[in-house]
Amino acid sequence: MSHAVNIHDGLGQIAKDPNVGILIAYGATVPTDATVGYAPGCLFIKTDGTTLDNTIYINVGTKASCNFDAATTS
Repeated sequence: MSHAVNIHDGLGQIAKDPNVGILIAYGATVPTDATVGYAPGCLFIKTDGTTLDNTIYINVGTKASCNFDAATTS
């Protein structure tokens, strides 16, 4: 790997690869669809969620246009 991975910026990003985008993030609000910068497969932890269905989200979109879907238990 020829580039650094940044760990936790204090603004809701836990890990970010400069070439790929945000890899892991957190916050009280899931990013709006079509937001730029989240890597495909990015995990978003919703800090006020109460179950798996409303706590963990995965970007099934692209870095240019995210689309976070809730992880499910089924």
